[in-house]
Amino acid sequence: MKRQRQLEGYKSRAFAYTILLIIALIVILLVCGWVVGGSQTILAIAVASLFIFLAAPRLSPDLVMRFYRGRKIPYSELPELHDDLEGLCRRAGLVKVPSLYLLQVPAPNALSTGAAEEAAIAVSSGSFRLLNERELVAVMAHEVAHIVHGDNKLILVTELVRQAVGTVSMLGIMVGIIASWLSPDVHIPVWIFVLLAFAPMAAFLCQRAISRLREFAADMKAVELMEDPEALVTALMKIDHHSRSMFKRLFGVEKDRDLPTLLQSHPDIGERIERLMVLAKDISPKSPVFHRRLHSRF
Repeated sequence: MKRQRQLEGYKSRAFAYTILLIIALIVILLVCGWVVGGSQTILAIAVASLFIFLAAPRLSPDLVMRFYRGRKIPYSELPELHDDLEGLCRRAGLVKVPSLYLLQVPAPNALSTGAAEEAAIAVSSGSFRLLNERELVAVMAHEVAHIVHGDNKLILVTELVRQAVGTVSMLGIMVGIIASWLSPDVHIPVWIFVLLAFAPMAAFLCQRAISRLREFAADMKAVELMEDPEALVTALMKIDHHSRSMFKRLFGVEKDRDLPTLLQSHPDIGERIERLMVLAKDISPKSPVFHRRLHSRF
């Protein structure tokens, strides 16, 4: 019961903060549009935003995976992992199981694309070499959570809005400079240039904050699906250690710090692990425990 209250609290806060950040992102775009062209520009932005929401997220998951040069893994090649994924989807309430892809990438990583109706999950070859099956299932549970929450569509749309803010701001600055140069009598307040100059950074920070919140929410959902937060913890620790070791091999020094949190698309792994360990104290694994390492050619 305590664990369930903690999960619900995490999810409620993540949802509320996400809504507030989305509103902030939209307000930034509308303010930029109003400053540049008034109500007509706002109307044009609204129409364009509606088109983006309806059209852009409908990219085929298979098409996206081809862009990443992913190879679809047939059931006969890796039946254990397909069965694990099907079990996760059943628990999550997904009617259609996402297609499973392999990315020939040495770094451990996983990604998902698409929505509940049609989705795909890709796992890198580096993940197969580094993680055992229990940890791979935890990573896939995290990606299934993104699909269930509709995060792939949300992140795509917010990224497009962020780019729209940058485009409108740049257009406004250019028009303002040209107008001032051609017509010396035209006086444009300095605060307009300042607002347009800082709007893209504000939109960027909002978009990154939304992305980090959705990562936290996906972690919590993965815990619900597996009831085994320690599996995700060990997977995150291995992935973090691998990335830091890779950095040292490439540059000969320890990676002593990451980018500032505000600039990251993913939360600090230490913070993610800390939240998961709080939940791990109240959970004994009830899902099938996958300790064996998958035998594959990857």
